[in-house]
Amino acid sequence: MPTYEQDKIEENSSHPAAKMVHNALGEMHEARREVRQETLGGGVRRRTHLWFEATVVSAYDELRPYRVAAATIWSKHEIEKIHQITNRREPVDQTRNAGGVVQSSGDVEYRHVPVAVETLLELSHALDECAREIGFTINFGEEDVESPEPF
Repeated sequence: MPTYEQDKIEENSSHPAAKMVHNALGEMHEARREVRQETLGGGVRRRTHLWFEATVVSAYDELRPYRVAAATIWSKHEIEKIHQITNRREPVDQTRNAGGVVQSSGDVEYRHVPVAVETLLELSHALDECAREIGFTINFGEEDVESPEPF
């Protein structure tokens, strides 16, 4: 059930929280479009992949305070796991060659393990579904236009 604050956000799209949600969703959509274009071109560049992942996390962060209003969708898609799956790290091998002898530095460094593009696409569509359920939709004029199905 929407709270008084959510009702005010829906009524006033200039509310700072509404702007933040819409900006985060807009950037996620832009990144998703870029991923789709690069996929058609033969493969997604690492930079685009990581940008898309960051925008999904950002949209999650902006929608999370309103998750109760979309609890069924939030739970169905296990959206709460976004931070868990986007914070995975793996150790980086820190060996070096010193005059033909392989030595290990002893220090363990970790690098980010990107989430699969397919998983990010699914999560981004689930976040869109939550946003619609909560009331963060774009009004195209007199009638609401049904969003196209993801391809």
